Amino acid sequence: MDPRRLALACVLSLAGCDGADKAAPQDAAAPTPPPAAPQTPATEPEAPKSTSHALLDWLDPDAVAIVYTKMAHTVDAEAFATTFAVPPKLARMLRDVPAVDDALDAISDPADPRPAQWLGPEAVASTSVVSSGTYVLRPLIKPRAEVEAILGRAGMTADTVEGFTIYLPRGAFPWKVAFVTDTVVAFVPVKEIGTGLSPLTAGRDLPPSQAETELRTVLDDDPATSLEAFAAGPLLHLDLGQDLAQYAVRARPFQRSGLEVEVRLAPMEDPMAAAGALGDRDLSLETDALAALAKKVAFTVEGPVVVGRLQMPATEVATLAEG
Repeated sequence: MDPRRLALACVLSLAGCDGADKAAPQDAAAPTPPPAAPQTPATEPEAPKSTSHALLDWLDPDAVAIVYTKMAHTVDAEAFATTFAVPPKLARMLRDVPAVDDALDAISDPADPRPAQWLGPEAVASTSVVSSGTYVLRPLIKPRAEVEAILGRAGMTADTVEGFTIYLPRGAFPWKVAFVTDTVVAFVPVKEIGTGLSPLTAGRDLPPSQAETELRTVLDDDPATSLEAFAAGPLLHLDLGQDLAQYAVRARPFQRSGLEVEVRLAPMEDPMAAAGALGDRDLSLETDALAALAKKVAFTVEGPVVVGRLQMPATEVATLAEG
């Protein structure tokens, strides 16, 4: 992402009070009115945070790979990763976001609302050098008490750790569910050492990373952004024959139901060779429709970076939904 500057304005509203002078008798000098009691400035109620910013408040400042998405879950993450040459590390994170819903759906009481009815569509996912899996932050669209009851009926047990309520899973569910606020939950990999909360509390307590600051700017400038994901290398890439120093992908709406996607790859060796390898990718194991779509991504060299772009109308986005 290109770094940008963001100016924030905070407006204070001072509460005033108009006084009325009492009429003085005509035969007496009007007394000097006492000084008005000092008024305590009152601030306007703060505007509620956007959902994306409420999630980013808990983003690990040491994250080396970050995904922000509100892309429809009908887009198959594996198909998207194949089409846009996403390296395996970031592709796994793209799969982990919808996997939260799928795993919750598998353990939930059939009589309860499906996860999409109580989890908002936005998500922030991250991983660091020492993470054992993907952390996923999601907003709640139902009251916290209702969601806790759903988790309880799914067989999870509540515990209080470091001031957070955490629901511990039974069986193969791969995340613990931590209520970091009344409206944001974090899915913490169960394999993390200890409580696994330290990346979240670091996000709350420490200054934001440059990556987080830039991501906030992107989402402020273009709230319609469907996907913003990037990872720092060295990153293994199976199609290139060389590692990447960095990979980034951005998607935004195109013609209402379509998607406009741009990817940027920074190879650690030869950009021209990388662009050629991407154009010659082996797609023989994919469906004909998906292979044809992947071939439409135009990869060009811009200095040390390989850039790929594709505008997809709704009919081509449907190909991604089919997987």
